[in-house]
Amino acid sequence: MPPQTGVTKDNVLILVDGVIFVQVTDPHRASYNVENYQEAIINLAQTTMRSEIGKLTLDETFEKRDEINQKVIATISEESKFWGIELLRYEVRDIEPPDKILASMTLQAEAERSKRAEILASEGTKQSDINIAQSMRQAQILEAEGHREKQVIIAEAQGEAFRMIEEELDSE
Repeated sequence: MPPQTGVTKDNVLILVDGVIFVQVTDPHRASYNVENYQEAIINLAQTTMRSEIGKLTLDETFEKRDEINQKVIATISEESKFWGIELLRYEVRDIEPPDKILASMTLQAEAERSKRAEILASEGTKQSDINIAQSMRQAQILEAEGHREKQVIIAEAQGEAFRMIEEELDSE
C-alpha cells in the first residue's frame, strides 16, 4: 500500500504505509462485483487506516499498531467477502512524523533518559548516605558496648580487689 498522510487526534500530520495480503476466493465475484478489487481494497485500507489514526494521538499510533491492524482487517474483511476476496493479513509498516516532531521526540526521549539517570544516581547517593549513616551508628553502638564492657570489667576487678583486701583484713 503506498504511503499516505493521516492526521492524529492531536493534529500531527504523519506519513503511514502498510502491507496487505489478500487471497482471491471467488474469481467470478472478484471480476464482476468490483471494478478493480486491488484498488478497492487499497482505498478501503487507506481510508480505514486514516480514520483509525484520527482517533489516536501521535504517541498512541506507535503503541497501538496491532489495534490499527485489527480494525483495518475487520473493516476490509467484511467488505471484501462480497468481492470474493479474503484478507489474510494487514500490517502498518511505517509511521513517519514530520522532521520537527521527530526531532522533538528525540529530545524528549533524551531528556527522559537523562531524568532516569539522575534519579538513579540520586537514589544511589541516598542509599550510600544511608549505608554510611548505618555503619557509623553501628560503630558508635559497638564502641559504647565496648566502653560499657570495659567499665564492667574494671568494676569487677575493683570488686575482686576489695574482696581480696577484705579477706586479708579478716584473716589478720
